[in-house]
Amino acid sequence: MAGSNNEPSTGTRKKAKPPARGLKKYLRLKAIVPLVIFLVLAGAVWLLLLDSIVRRGVEWTGSQLTGARVDVAEAEVRPFAGRFVLRGIAAADPEAPMRNLIEIGEAVADVRLGPLLEKKIIIDTLAVTGVRFGTPRTESGALERRSATTGAAARRFSTWTRDLPIPAFSLRGLGEAVNVSAISADSLRTVRLANRLVTEADSLQEHWTAELSDLDVSAEIDSTRALLERSGEINLRRISLRQIEAVRDLVVSGRDLVRSLQAKRDRLTELSRSFQDGWHDLRDGLGSLDEARDVDYDWARSQLRIPSIEAPDLGPALFGEMARDHLAPVLRALDTVEEHLPPGLKQKLEPGPKRLRLAGTTVRFPRRAELPALLLERGEFSMSLGPADRPEAYELLVTGLTTEPAVYGEPTRFRLARASGGAGERTLQVTGTVDHTTEVPHDTVTVALAGAGMGEVALGSLSGRLDLGTGESMLRLTRSGPELDALMTWECSALDWVSTGQRSRLEQFVWETLAGLDRLSLEIRASGLAEDPRLRVTSNIAGTLSRALQDRLGAEIRRAEAEVRRAVNERIASYEARARSEIDAVRSGVEERIGELEGRLDEVKAELEARLRRLTDALPPGIIPP
Repeated sequence: MAGSNNEPSTGTRKKAKPPARGLKKYLRLKAIVPLVIFLVLAGAVWLLLLDSIVRRGVEWTGSQLTGARVDVAEAEVRPFAGRFVLRGIAAADPEAPMRNLIEIGEAVADVRLGPLLEKKIIIDTLAVTGVRFGTPRTESGALERRSATTGAAARRFSTWTRDLPIPAFSLRGLGEAVNVSAISADSLRTVRLANRLVTEADSLQEHWTAELSDLDVSAEIDSTRALLERSGEINLRRISLRQIEAVRDLVVSGRDLVRSLQAKRDRLTELSRSFQDGWHDLRDGLGSLDEARDVDYDWARSQLRIPSIEAPDLGPALFGEMARDHLAPVLRALDTVEEHLPPGLKQKLEPGPKRLRLAGTTVRFPRRAELPALLLERGEFSMSLGPADRPEAYELLVTGLTTEPAVYGEPTRFRLARASGGAGERTLQVTGTVDHTTEVPHDTVTVALAGAGMGEVALGSLSGRLDLGTGESMLRLTRSGPELDALMTWECSALDWVSTGQRSRLEQFVWETLAGLDRLSLEIRASGLAEDPRLRVTSNIAGTLSRALQDRLGAEIRRAEAEVRRAVNERIASYEARARSEIDAVRSGVEERIGELEGRLDEVKAELEARLRRLTDALPPGIIPP
């Protein structure tokens, strides 16, 4: 039957595909091949450009830290072996762009691969060779544009060295008339202190006048007088029954008045004691006027350029600049260390990710159990020191260097010494510990140098310089929190005094005295807080010069100092007298008022108590409770 569904079809039919099984169910083979090819090409390009990426990254980071150009000639990265090699590193000196601060021949680092996935750099060993300092550059290392953070480490000079008290030494003012008109009363500490004491005395007097006025005792005294008058009208020998109740009320009211008078008296005693404490503070301020006067003597003498010829003052004047120049680089290094190795588990602020809205700040809190962001467990540096024609080989060993000391838990230690088998008469040894594992940093640095040139000391005020020749020197610096203590010693036995200009008669005498010395024994100690540094210098040269000047110029120095003292005393006399007068007036005025009130209270209280005893005795027993 035509058109029947039972008839077989004459066309062909495609077979249905079987369902996908296994990985074919989730992966499309036509998409995998291009993806694999892309990843292979991306990995190849990354491997080819990785060396350049690392090189440029080191150059940029180094420039940000030093504030000057940092160049890397070649970088070799072996990512699967965890080895990074840098060659030809040159960091320019930001203060002298045509000179390298440091030049490194080759640096080889073995890095753990696992922590890199956590953006942490853990360096097991670092070997650095060919380190030199102060080498010349062919191109300027200055940066065209420096950001606010560029060179932060290089600019963080410690104000501690700048504030070291270094007195000036000049003899040009001696032999001339002392111009005391240059001494201004407004510049004297004694005047400022005396004015402050006068103001405090006035304030104290106003305060206690108001306190005593508030302690109004007139009401109690008037009430007592009225009660005494009423009780005086009663004939105590013949008290009628009608008067017993009135006498009893008088006694009860009198006892209340006695308690009120005693309360006023106690309050007056308390105020008197408090006033005495305030007045004693003012009196102590008067005692400090003597100390301020001595400070003014020294200040006026310095303004008139009258030098001190005492050995403790001559030492800092001659060698203070030398101490500051030797301390400055060490303190700069400590500032840099503290900037990048903060003590304790301090949070770190990092710029937040860039967004259309305000980016904000990311705060990262390190934990003791985790790895630090950067750690160098052991670093070995081979370097050349000394003159270019006679370089000496030294080795520096650093252990435990990390940006998060509290996380690592161990202090950073370093040691610089001559390489084994090195020749030469000079010996240099540097050891130190940087312990920032707690909130309070503890750092120690010891530098010992022998058999080398000790350099020169500029004697600008004497138109000359001192070449220390060869000798031995030592620097030991300790820092505990904000406290610094530095001890420097020099022992030199071949001094050379070099004259550079004309001198006055007195300066020539000083120069001849110094030129006869051929040995230097010097000890400098600088210590204290950053806002209050102290400098103490002990030297055989300062002692010899002080004795010579005492013999030659002692009388003249004493005459000039006496003139300065007289001028200072004239300018402060009226201010000091007013301060003493005001303070005495405050004491006498307040004490007189207190004494008057105490007398009035004691008088009426004693009279009232006596009258109450007579009233009580005149009444029959049991009428008034005890």
